[in-house]
Amino acid sequence: MVVSPNVTFYGCCRDAVEFYSRVFSVESKTVLLFRDVHGHFSNWINPQNEDLVYSAALRFRGGTTVTFRDSIAMIYQDNGSGGKNKDNVTFDVSDLTLEEIQHIYAAFMGDGAMSNIALGPRPDHQLYASLIDRFGICWNLTGSGD
Repeated sequence: MVVSPNVTFYGCCRDAVEFYSRVFSVESKTVLLFRDVHGHFSNWINPQNEDLVYSAALRFRGGTTVTFRDSIAMIYQDNGSGGKNKDNVTFDVSDLTLEEIQHIYAAFMGDGAMSNIALGPRPDHQLYASLIDRFGICWNLTGSGD
C-alpha cells in the first residue's frame, strides 16, 4: 500500500500552481493536463475538462515536493460545471488488494464518510473509490483486485 498526499482544487489548480511558482523558491515544476493523459480519459472525458490539471508537482528549494491537481471527483460528478472546493486535501491510497480496498471503503462509510465515487471499476483502474471522511478529508482508493 502506498499513501500519497495531494492538494486538490476545484478547477483552479493551474492558477494556484503558477502563483505558488512565483511566490516560493521552486527548483522544478511539472504540469500534466487531462488532455495529456492519453488512453485513460480520451473516451469519456468532457472536452471542457481537458485543460484541467491531472497532476502537477512543485519541487521547492530544500527538496520538498508537493503534488497538486484538480479534483477527480469534480471530473466524474459534474463535468466541471463549477462549484466550490469540496476536498482541498486528498490522500491517494494505491496498490490495494480487493480485501484491503473493500475493508477500507466499508470502514470509512461506516464512520459517516460521504462517497464521491462509489467503489467500482474505472477506465484507468480495476477498482477505484473516492470519499470524503467525516473530518472533511478526501481519500482516493485504488486497487488491482488481486
